[in-house]
This record gives sequence, structure tokens and C-alpha cells, in this order.
Amino acid sequence: MVDETTKDHFLKTTGNEGESEAERYLKKNGFKIVERNFSCRSGEIDIMAEKKGELHFIEVKTRRSLRYGDPLEAITPWKQQRMFRAAHYYLHLHPWRQKSARCFSVMSIYNPDNEQAKIEFIPNAFEVWGNYY
Repeated sequence: MVDETTKDHFLKTTGNEGESEAERYLKKNGFKIVERNFSCRSGEIDIMAEKKGELHFIEVKTRRSLRYGDPLEAITPWKQQRMFRAAHYYLHLHPWRQKSARCFSVMSIYNPDNEQAKIEFIPNAFEVWGNYY
């Protein structure tokens, strides 16, 4: 049986590796990384990246197995709402970014063999309705 500390370390390591893989993918595809691992009391954003004047708030989900489902299935409405709240706070702290076009995007990193990751990037994956900026 795996103790909780070992499990947490494994999940954090997997997540960090996935975010690094996502960052490499984004840079290779013309994105400029603005910030990584922004967090506040109300939520977090894994990566903020910009391309052609559009700011992407990006959630990255990494899996080494599909035992618990596809990585994209883990981006629930609850998680989307937390991303929105964090994005709202980020824009409050960085008012010069409020005029930028922006969207919520997601990335799925599936890497069962720890060698060649399968990456899926979905720009503008979801919208938050209402007066959210």
C-alpha cells in the first residue's frame, strides 16, 4: 500500500512534468509564456500564455494511465469556475491586460510510457457566462 505522502509526491511530480511538457509545446507553437502556476485564494491557473495578442488561461491535466479516465474529463465545471475566479483576480492585479482578448484553454497530456507524450490542446475550450471580466 502506498502512503499518502508518496502518492502526493507522485501526483505533484506528474503534474509538474506535464506542465513542463505543455510549456515546451506552447513555445514550439508560437506562444509566449506569461506566467506559470498562478494561484490565489479562489483558484489557480497552470499556465498563462499569449499568442497574437490573445491571452490564454490554460489548465493542464496529465495522466500516466487512463485508470481514472481521460485527462480532459477532470476539468469539471467546478474546476472551470475556479479558473475563472483566478483569472478575474489576475486581471485585477494586472490591469494593462484587461484590454487583451482572452480565453480559457485546456491541455491534455497522456504519457503512459514516460517517453513520448500525447498532447491535445483545445483553445477556447469553455466560456464562463455573465459579467466575468
